[in-house]
Amino acid sequence: MSLTVIGTGHVFNIGDSVMFLVKHSWPDAVCVELDEMRYHALTGDKEALRRDLEARGIDPTRTGRSA
Repeated sequence: MSLTVIGTGHVFNIGDSVMFLVKHSWPDAVCVELDEMRYHALTGDKEALRRDLEARGIDPTRTGRSA
């Protein structure tokens, strides 16, 4: 078994390269590291997401605005 680690970040435009690698290497597993706010957004935990946004000074009722 081999392990390939790919450094990524939401500010880097490498999504196509990562997708190509996954589609063509057929890995047994793919792991993704998420920060707490993104995890709550993906899992649908709206209350936890609201708390995360407010803790960062973001008003969850107004996209892109500070609280």
